[in-house]
Amino acid sequence: MKNCLTLCVILISFISFGQAPQQMNYQAIARNAAGQPLPNNTTVSVRFQIHDLTPSGTVVFQESTTATTNQFGLISLAIGHSGNLAAVNWASGPKYLQVEFDPTGGANYTDMGTTQLLSVPYALFAANAAGGGT
Repeated sequence: MKNCLTLCVILISFISFGQAPQQMNYQAIARNAAGQPLPNNTTVSVRFQIHDLTPSGTVVFQESTTATTNQFGLISLAIGHSGNLAAVNWASGPKYLQVEFDPTGGANYTDMGTTQLLSVPYALFAANAAGGGT
């Protein structure tokens, strides 16, 4: 019985580590209106929206969050940290990421642009993993 329980715990551990994370990394240099990087420890607000099919298509995901700059003005975030990326139907066609930014940490967002989300090596590998890597 003890060996069976140990085997179950090991199997569950492997299964939980084998799942793809439902988050995407995002990094940017936060700048002021003059184009200078914001100082270290500045809190900024960022809103992410994912649009379906076109840059102005239906919003299928939205998330607002804050980040703190480092000494270079760099912010690092995980898209999907507080939103549900698993709810996005990735197979329905192209997706576009819109980023909005408030350098004061509030909710007065400025549109920073929209760009198409493209495949990354991790996703390309996952597409082949189901076939045993062949």
